[in-house]
Amino acid sequence: MSVKVLSVHVPQGKMPLYGAKPWTFGHGYSAYFDCVIDGVEGQLHVNFYEGYKLDFCSAPWPWSIKVPQFLDDPAYDVCAGAHDVGFGLEGYVKGLNKKLKAGEVDDIIRGGWRCWGMSRFFASTADMFLVFAHTKRHWGADQYKCKDKAELVWVPNV
Repeated sequence: MSVKVLSVHVPQGKMPLYGAKPWTFGHGYSAYFDCVIDGVEGQLHVNFYEGYKLDFCSAPWPWSIKVPQFLDDPAYDVCAGAHDVGFGLEGYVKGLNKKLKAGEVDDIIRGGWRCWGMSRFFASTADMFLVFAHTKRHWGADQYKCKDKAELVWVPNV
C-alpha cells in the first residue's frame, strides 16, 4: 500500500488547543488530506475529539530549527497530529480495508508538510529522524491515555 498526499485542508482559525507539551483539544476539530491510497483517490480525515492530547512534532535539534514542534499554523500542525493519531492507532483507518504500515503513516506527515510548503529535503530528513528515533516506541503508544479520542477516516472518491 502507498499513501500520496495531494493537499491539506483545515478549517479557518486556530486549533482549539490549550496547554502545551502535551497540547489538549478543548473541543472537536477535523481536517482532511486529499490523498491517493493504493491508487484510489479520496479524502483522509483526521478527527480530534475533546480531551485528545498530543505532542505534535518532536524532530531533534538541529532539524527542529526548520521543523518546529508546533507552529500554531493548522496546515502545518495537523500533519504532525495526523501522524500521532496514525501511530497511536497502529495504522488503523476507519473505512480502509487494511491497516497502514508505519512508513505509510510517515507518508502522511511528510506529504502534508510538502503540501504546506516545506522543502522535500527538510520534510524527508525530519521524517527520517522521527523514524530513527521514535518508530518502535511510538507505534501503538498511548502515553496520554487518549487514543480513543481521535481517528483517521478514509472516504474514497466515488
